[in-house]
Amino acid sequence: MRTLVCPPCSSPESSRSSCWTSTTGLTQARLAGQAGMSQGALSRLEHGRGVPTLPLLERLAAALSSNLLISLSPHGAIHVVFKAPPR
Repeated sequence: MRTLVCPPCSSPESSRSSCWTSTTGLTQARLAGQAGMSQGALSRLEHGRGVPTLPLLERLAAALSSNLLISLSPHGAIHVVFKAPPR
């Protein structure tokens, strides 16, 4: 099972790590701090090397002021997307 965590602007082709900071204006360290996690843990999520818990995803969504969208495929893939709410 693979978990893909995407930042607010993301598409699978985009560079996730640059997207977190360019879209939010936050540094990786600051976003991690606001979500109550380490910068290293956030980096691992960005690069698909971690499995986040639902409470962690909720904290990231709150720190990003975003909606949290989770999709599960019948083949075991999990996609997590943070999307800015409609204005």
